Amino acid sequence: MARVRKRRAAAPRSPATPEAADTASSTHGWLLLAALPLALLATTNHSVFWPDEIFQTLEPAHRVAFGYGFVSWEFTDGARSWLFPGVIGGLWRGAAALGLSQAATLLACTKLLLAACTLVALSFALRLAALWAGPRAAWLTGLLALAFPPLLFFGWRTLTEVPSAALLSAGAWFAAPRDAGRPDGAARRALLAGLLTGLAVFLRFQNGLFVVGLLAWLVAQRRGRDALRFGGGALLVAALAGGLLDWLSWGAPFHAFRRYLAYNLFEGHAAAYGVSPASFYLSTLRSSAGLPLALAALAGVGGALLTRARGPAWVVAGFVAVHSLVPHKELRFIYPVLPLVPALAAVGLLRWGDGLAARLSRRPPSLQVVLGVGLLLAATGAWRAVGLTQLELGQHPLRPEVGVSPWRVSAEVNALLLEAGRQGDLCGLGLLGTQEIWSGGYTYLHRDVPLFTIVPEAAIADGDLSRTATGANYVIAHRGLAALAPGWRATAARTAWVLLHRDGPCGPPPPSYARVFPRG
Repeated sequence: MARVRKRRAAAPRSPATPEAADTASSTHGWLLLAALPLALLATTNHSVFWPDEIFQTLEPAHRVAFGYGFVSWEFTDGARSWLFPGVIGGLWRGAAALGLSQAATLLACTKLLLAACTLVALSFALRLAALWAGPRAAWLTGLLALAFPPLLFFGWRTLTEVPSAALLSAGAWFAAPRDAGRPDGAARRALLAGLLTGLAVFLRFQNGLFVVGLLAWLVAQRRGRDALRFGGGALLVAALAGGLLDWLSWGAPFHAFRRYLAYNLFEGHAAAYGVSPASFYLSTLRSSAGLPLALAALAGVGGALLTRARGPAWVVAGFVAVHSLVPHKELRFIYPVLPLVPALAAVGLLRWGDGLAARLSRRPPSLQVVLGVGLLLAATGAWRAVGLTQLELGQHPLRPEVGVSPWRVSAEVNALLLEAGRQGDLCGLGLLGTQEIWSGGYTYLHRDVPLFTIVPEAAIADGDLSRTATGANYVIAHRGLAALAPGWRATAARTAWVLLHRDGPCGPPPPSYARVFPRG
């Protein structure tokens, strides 16, 4: 009994011990709550915020699995790694072998997998918050993350930034120092952190900023051996994912990285997609998350710089700062570090709250007070998420439809693509009122038939869609243009869009039809 008491007395009572991370595991119930909206969106929402969701991931994956799809210029010039689309394509090929070959099923499974990546990222964020500041921080992190609009909006989309976030958050967790009395496993954790964050670089090359930041943090902590193991793990993955994979797919090691760098940096093409001021990410955080949640996040991250979370806080701040210097900006570019923001914000807010309480000679805020503040901030975030517009999420103001809801862009068209793909007599499909680049492409259609844009002006000049769209026996048309199709029958409709059908075979597609997109 005396020995047991001695052990208990020797155990550290700091709320930021590994034991605190274990006691905070109950807060992972927030992950279940976060899983509900993510799963619902992943299985029911077919919107496209940006074409990269389709043409940088799903279309090349569809070609891997089924042999056809649109080809973006990046996959002709070799400016993208095959890592992410290759994994998805391999999973789809395996699913098809098991009889799961319907487009809707494949899409739902893929988006659910991406939603799971977001939950993994949030899980590590919760653990980090508990490690840095105890259970109160973990509970507050869960509440802040539950209704953080950027996480809800991007957290299930087929973008490389989403799995990147899971890998970077996990890397931050494994790189974080544990209690001095329990150094066991430090070497293994440092190596694993390097492997995970190194892999993230070949999902999105800009993630290398995070890797450099974590390495600098380890060096600053005088953890030289851990830094060497971390760097070794990152280099090992680079040799495999950037060297070997690129050599097998593009014929030269690190081909995708070199081509991507040349296109965006040396040739200066990135600015053609839009240039934004350095304040873009801060202003977009405010417009997308709402002023109360944005202020709480910024104040919290600032407060985290004064705590044991200062290292990751500087890494996240540096990641955003460097992206702010790049002329072309999109909110999704900083998504890889966004799951860490609620954790850092929670730690920082508690730092300010505890400091204020100490100055006033009062007790630190109780868990009940923390939960009340968190619920209030989460409610403002959820309210903001419902009414978002494209512009508030950072869509360039010169681009069309910036005032519409991002939850709806192309959603009806893609739902009709799924419907068209189920038609047994489909031999060609035209799009009237939209373009292939703003659709779900062959991933949604899932039929190896011509899919092409019908120019409205040409249809108006002909006066009859049957003469303009001889290469299609089905057309997805905006209701305002459906009058150009006399004799065509509506077989399905979604709000402002309708799927039209005519009898008879298909002629050749128009001369403009091509599955390879030119450089943007």
